[in-house]
Amino acid sequence: MKKMTKKSTNSVLPAFVASPFTVDLQKKNKEAIQLFKKKWRWKKRAQK
Repeated sequence: MKKMTKKSTNSVLPAFVASPFTVDLQKKNKEAIQLFKKKWRWKKRAQK
């Protein structure tokens, strides 16, 4: 019985730790893409 509870907490813990991290990563990724698009548009405008 003790082994089972330890196993369940071990599987829950990484998921709990990973979820805010992945959300933060997605946010940063979105911001980076938006920045890249802005720079790309500006470069296109400068070429005209």
